[in-house]
Amino acid sequence: MGGGSHANSLITYLSTEICKKIVCAIDKDQRRQGTYLQNSNILILEPRIENLKNIDCVVMAMPIYEKIVFEQEIQKILFEGKVKLDIIFTSEMIQIQKIIF
Repeated sequence: MGGGSHANSLITYLSTEICKKIVCAIDKDQRRQGTYLQNSNILILEPRIENLKNIDCVVMAMPIYEKIVFEQEIQKILFEGKVKLDIIFTSEMIQIQKIIF
């Protein structure tokens, strides 16, 4: 999940129980890294493989860049078998994809 306005908006629609399951937000913007999503304890981390371990699912909350980030960054990590994740896309409609390589 990105650390921008879409991620902040998304978490306002989730229950407290669901928000507690969110491990972190990932954002390339160094100004956001080390901070938290608004009104939460969800830490924003840099996009590194170490920050994706022990995560079951990624919510893509970056509609403008969703396709680019998935194709150029996440898909490569998944293909190399470094982590196994389900992906929830949100740019056009909310849909979950189980990615298998």
